Amino acid sequence: MGDADQAEIERDDYVLASDEFLTSELIGEDVTDANGEEVGEVEDVLLASGNMQPMLVIRDGFAGDLHTVSFDQAEIWFDEEGEPEARMDLTEDMLDDLQEFEQEGLNDYRLASELTGTNVRLGFNDKDVRVTDMIMKTDGTAKYAVVSNGIVDAVTDERFLINPAKIVVSQGDSEGEMMIDLSEEEFTNAMSFTADID
Repeated sequence: MGDADQAEIERDDYVLASDEFLTSELIGEDVTDANGEEVGEVEDVLLASGNMQPMLVIRDGFAGDLHTVSFDQAEIWFDEEGEPEARMDLTEDMLDDLQEFEQEGLNDYRLASELTGTNVRLGFNDKDVRVTDMIMKTDGTAKYAVVSNGIVDAVTDERFLINPAKIVVSQGDSEGEMMIDLSEEEFTNAMSFTADID
């Protein structure tokens, strides 16, 4: 599909619902415990996979240990400016008692931060798009991967939304590269999303 064809595509523009947020806006935010005390920050979001439920990865204090907290044990709410914040139903002592989180390997793509910034091949034309963010619901459901149409377009605010279940590890002689298993029609019909790149 050429640039001229892309320019003619009319896409519906997606607006975040009241219970949705961008993972980039949650990562790095302070976390409060059940007593309202700041106990650390959101280091990352562990995406659901297989039988694994989605989790918040919380850093305990400044440069402390990493622990995972389920979305059932935490609440995502929004401040006056609409930015997501995390509040746990656990106390700081309970957080300390949780098993430490250890990454299984570099770029296993279970973490939102690993997927974000990754170049992913489109299955129907072997061209790359770049994952620039994730849209999640406050219950931890990953709703969309936000992608730019090509590497260069990552510096513009035009994005497209892809079902994250369509991002898979390439088969065959792949060394763990990711691909998006979409048809050309599905990609053409993907909704657009205007990113805040300030």
